Amino acid sequence: MTTLNPTSPSECQELWTGIAKRPPFTELEQRYSLTKFEHLLHADTLNTLKNRLITTENGSTQRGHTQRGQAPQNTQRGQALQSSLASLERGQAPQNDFSQSLNHGQACQIDFKQSFKCQNSMSDSEDYYETIIFKDKIIPTRPNSWHDLFNGLIWLNFPKTKTLLNEWHVEDIQSHGLTPRTHRRNQITLFDECGVILAVSDPQICENLSNHQWQKVFIEDRHKWANYNSYLHHDLERLNNQDSHVKNNQDSHVKMPAAKAFVFGHANYEMLLNPFIGLTGKWLAIRVDNSFFEENYDRQLTILDSAIYDLLNRKHLLSNSRKLSPIPLLGIPGWHLANENEDFYMNQDYFRPARSK
Repeated sequence: MTTLNPTSPSECQELWTGIAKRPPFTELEQRYSLTKFEHLLHADTLNTLKNRLITTENGSTQRGHTQRGQAPQNTQRGQALQSSLASLERGQAPQNDFSQSLNHGQACQIDFKQSFKCQNSMSDSEDYYETIIFKDKIIPTRPNSWHDLFNGLIWLNFPKTKTLLNEWHVEDIQSHGLTPRTHRRNQITLFDECGVILAVSDPQICENLSNHQWQKVFIEDRHKWANYNSYLHHDLERLNNQDSHVKNNQDSHVKMPAAKAFVFGHANYEMLLNPFIGLTGKWLAIRVDNSFFEENYDRQLTILDSAIYDLLNRKHLLSNSRKLSPIPLLGIPGWHLANENEDFYMNQDYFRPARSK
């Protein structure tokens, strides 16, 4: 685990300002404007952000929000999305990790019951971390901890799913005790720390990922990744045309994407502060309609939170023995500058071939 030494508020601010210019941190900064907070690594910051989201949702459709429980109204895009969601609900879920989402149209409620509390101000308790969250509706947060900041931001991004995972932890603790940990708790922790959500409209992308067809999915189909399209839009000046894929795909960024990666595991964010070869996440796919990629970031999070919640409940993906599939995080198009060179994907110690069956 990559852990940075405690830093002063001004040092936190300076460090974050630089980090927030890199994908995938860019969308966090655009949503939360963290550069406006002096005390970045503190529970009070997370509570302020939560209250601001509640105010925004309750007050208006500012920044693309809709009122809770409602889909976008009076727009062709919103109507197209609702139509596609209805068709998904009638369909059959594909096999493997490419799973159709359900109840996309239900917006999550950002005002979840938990609040963040500085761990230094909490009295000693014999209760386990997950039990405190469940019983006391408090998320203990260490000051000057990047890990806990990112955990809090994931709570704000995916409140329904995070609440569900917490409930499952407590269910297993109550039924089986703290130790030994159940298989489900191990799977929950792995997903909670290292999970990556893939919103996908093309099932072939998931099949190629499952089969470790890295060249196909990350190079040949590079233009299909919304993360890469966003990267092109905001950071074209950083690319070297002699070594970049852009010279071969100059018009690709105008095409409709078919996949977008979202960080769910807060440990992923922490380790991406100082990325290293070998950094790997565990992916879970949610099937979406093409119109999903036209939605703003806030709306995409709302759709995915409801979809993941429903998928985990229906398919019991974290209870069975099937392992979550790996994805090399630095290979995701747009997430790492070095992967603009095709040679980056030749490292088979990182981009490992699938094991022969």
